[in-house]
Amino acid sequence: MRLPGLLSVLPAALVLLVLSSVDASSVTAGAPEHLVTTGGECVRLFHSGGSVGCRSVTDSEMARLYPISTFEELSSFVSGQAEQQEADSKYVLVMKESLLSYDAISSGLDRIGGLFVYPESSKNASFEASTPQGDEMNIKSGVGATYKAFMNYYFGPEDMNSLKCLNFTNIYGNPSPKCDPIGGQSSWAMRGKLDSEEIVLAMAGMDSAALSHVLSPGANTGASGLVALLTAAHALKGLPDSAFDKKVVFAAFQAEKFGFVGSRKFLSDVQKFTKDPEGACAYPVSDSSSPMGKSFCTNPMLSSTEFANLELSKVSYAIAVDQVGILPSSGNFTVHVNPHANETSDLVDAIVNAPSAASAFAEGNTGSLPPTPLLSFVNDAEYGQRDLVGAVIAGYGDSFTSEATYNSRHDEFTLLDVDAVAQAAQVLAESVFTLASSNATTAQLDKIKVDTSLVENMLLCVSTDWSCDLMTNYSQFMVTTLIDYLSLTDSAKPSYSVPATLYPGPLDDDRSMLVLKTSDSSYYSLFNESWSDDEYAVRLFPNAYESFTRAFLASAMVPNATAEGATTCTQSQSCGDGGKGKECVYPGICVDKSAFHHEASSPGLKRTTTALLYEVVNSSLPIWVEPQWASDIGSYSFPDPGAWIGWITLFIGLGATGAGVGVSFLVLGSVQKMKLM
Repeated sequence: MRLPGLLSVLPAALVLLVLSSVDASSVTAGAPEHLVTTGGECVRLFHSGGSVGCRSVTDSEMARLYPISTFEELSSFVSGQAEQQEADSKYVLVMKESLLSYDAISSGLDRIGGLFVYPESSKNASFEASTPQGDEMNIKSGVGATYKAFMNYYFGPEDMNSLKCLNFTNIYGNPSPKCDPIGGQSSWAMRGKLDSEEIVLAMAGMDSAALSHVLSPGANTGASGLVALLTAAHALKGLPDSAFDKKVVFAAFQAEKFGFVGSRKFLSDVQKFTKDPEGACAYPVSDSSSPMGKSFCTNPMLSSTEFANLELSKVSYAIAVDQVGILPSSGNFTVHVNPHANETSDLVDAIVNAPSAASAFAEGNTGSLPPTPLLSFVNDAEYGQRDLVGAVIAGYGDSFTSEATYNSRHDEFTLLDVDAVAQAAQVLAESVFTLASSNATTAQLDKIKVDTSLVENMLLCVSTDWSCDLMTNYSQFMVTTLIDYLSLTDSAKPSYSVPATLYPGPLDDDRSMLVLKTSDSSYYSLFNESWSDDEYAVRLFPNAYESFTRAFLASAMVPNATAEGATTCTQSQSCGDGGKGKECVYPGICVDKSAFHHEASSPGLKRTTTALLYEVVNSSLPIWVEPQWASDIGSYSFPDPGAWIGWITLFIGLGATGAGVGVSFLVLGSVQKMKLM
């Protein structure tokens, strides 16, 4: 029974099902000290009602490896009838990814200690190769080593949820949470007639999910909608702000796949400032030189308060764009309209009859909205407006076209239709302008041109490589500004993951605003004192993806005519008056600041005075967290020689000792004693 090359499991997703009482057996020379092969990553997330993902009961689970090659072998195993399968033993199955489904293994969960899952093919290795050190077999009984899996995926007790985890206390009764809220930094920007009482809002989610969070490229799930949004904003640069009669807002929301916390938090803060403009911020700051915005709040921590002018009641039209990189066989897009809105004809007409729609856009008939940030905007049970005139431009009708790849590691750039994303961006840009102007002319609409090569390059960067030239070139001006502002080393740069993953990850001290006291480098999670730019600084350093998104929007908000006459720069501090209200944007020009970050975190949480320590204030809202129970999470395979090697070693040792004693007596008996004179 040959085992596939576990060395090749490294780039694949490792899935560990819930483990219970796995027999550890005898591990003598095998290790974990002498590990042979490492596996992939297993993850578990907590929400308010429980958890999803995988876990091990302890931090040292072990079980024998059992290779599965076909569905028939898997069926035999789960029924307990497989060859060389011991009835009272658990095994870690090694199998192709295509064989994995809950239905296929559910009846045999009590026999499965875990799973090693590998892809069908790989550019780097052949899975026909034997493992891990030559041709080995795991047989029921024999004198050779048995390959086993060692697994440490302990993420807390079985009944743990996000509320318990955040309220966890240590043995002294002090708060000691074992998890961090999932979130990050959303981005939004505005242009057009900024003093208008009407707003046209375009939005998209930024993130995706997958079985293994390190393998979540999200090319269609997350990147296609975001790229369509950004390149649509970029296409409008050919028009001056005077061509718009309404304010236009573009918003990219982070962590939408985890309770829509990006859009929820944004709307929660908007509503607080709308209802109580004076009391919503206990410690406001204005006219600051902070690169994040000259007006912000230190309790609660808000890196900018410009959003306070975006009252939801002023939004005339809202358009979300989602999963436009893979179209159904018809090649058409669907416009899902808010069924509770009145007078949607202008919105629908602007989209389906846009010059570039080419009969490829049609109003849907599902009578509902798909899961996008727009749902938060129409949820009047929380912070939304039920009758908001809104719609979703989507690459699917009543079911996801990309169902096989949605929120999976297979959601890759190579599957995308770049032209489809470009067309969605073009129609979005034309629709936004039509709705934001009183009388859009053909000449004006002709100036709106989406750059297809930019679309392709951005899709590739976002889903595969956050260190690409495109993202680096747009972000460099803010990075240089922050290095100067926060006195960071010249080599400082936003974090990025390899491979790129659109899983948002947990909030940390870089992606969550803190106040820095420059004299002693101390940090404040909440700041209740008077502000001075000479003594304090806004500490926020989003990751490469979030930094690029805001930086690109900042550049896209600048009309070409304005950019041509702008002062050149390399960082915002050189843009007059220390950069207050100004920003240096790509390709290195000083402009009025128009793009901002906004923290994506659950409105059900409230900061405390201790950094990254949160209080649950509304348990009915979605609260997703990532556990941090251990720092050495991982899995390995290793050869276990079993108990025989110990007995053999013992007998050899005893035999050698006995032989040595016998030889010693023989030698002594043959030695003649002589008296020294």
